[in-house]
Amino acid sequence: MKKLIVSILSICLMLSASAVLATPVALYDTVTFLDSGPTGGGEFLIYNNNQDVFFKTFCLERNEYVSIDGTYQVVGISDAAVMGGIGGAVNGADPLSGKTAWLFYNFTMGTLPGYDGSDGMQAVLQDAIWMLEEEKTASLNNYYYKMATTGYVSEGVSVEVWADNYIGPVRVLNLAAMSPKGAAQDQLIVTPEPLSLLLLGLGLMGLAGVRRQIK
Repeated sequence: MKKLIVSILSICLMLSASAVLATPVALYDTVTFLDSGPTGGGEFLIYNNNQDVFFKTFCLERNEYVSIDGTYQVVGISDAAVMGGIGGAVNGADPLSGKTAWLFYNFTMGTLPGYDGSDGMQAVLQDAIWMLEEEKTASLNNYYYKMATTGYVSEGVSVEVWADNYIGPVRVLNLAAMSPKGAAQDQLIVTPEPLSLLLLGLGLMGLAGVRRQIK
């Protein structure tokens, strides 16, 4: 019975790791935008080139564009927006803010306080991202900008947000238009976390132990 429990636990760990390790897109993939939010930004719905994986995202730059049904190539998965947008760039790129990364990570995980997916909330979150990336004038009247910069939620409740220089597993999806070729609006993406590798390692170790016991 003990062997069976260990085996089941190991398999579960491997399955958990596989789920988290799955990256929606990879370098040089092509992606297609199928939907956009109420502000002309996110939530964007994107499919990969095989049309078998999709994910939701928000844009970073306000002076570059993408079109619905347009096809774009992933030319980078980095920690900065290429060309920098309205907020400007340092050495050709605008580094991603840790506050933006915190908002998007919690959006992706379904743990962003108060977010219900409505058009109104989509607009507030997209505006907050633009504010944090200096694409738009900052305002504490924006619920998510205030949350990301002060940690305040409501009624005395606070959350611990990330430092500006920490972006966790969040990265920038650097895109280029296919035809005509040119720059396109960069998007946000969550990549595999280090915990995934730990889970995978534990799963493999567990299976190896079971195999030795069987022998």
